[in-house]
Amino acid sequence: MIKKQLFIGVMSGTSLDGVDIALCSIDSSSCKLVHSHEYPFPSNLREDILSAIAKPLTLLALGTLEHKLGTLFGDSINTFLDTFSIKRADVRAIGLHGSNTLAPT
Repeated sequence: MIKKQLFIGVMSGTSLDGVDIALCSIDSSSCKLVHSHEYPFPSNLREDILSAIAKPLTLLALGTLEHKLGTLFGDSINTFLDTFSIKRADVRAIGLHGSNTLAPT
């Protein structure tokens, strides 16, 4: 029997409304949602992403946007951990979908 371990899943939807985070307790026979929360996208980041979808990007602009997204994801995860008093050492892994769907020119 595998003992229960904590895992975090993170994603942002195509609606660009927020970062969704879920903490699950998983063992060999079950997966239980422990906590979940959504952190809203800052409006300026949402506008930057929509602009990037509408027109070609330079490699520098793509890198800048990816950095902003990565920072948002990291900050959201840290806030989630602090809000729910989750010890970082207790989390086995974090799954985060890629955001690199924007193509540079």
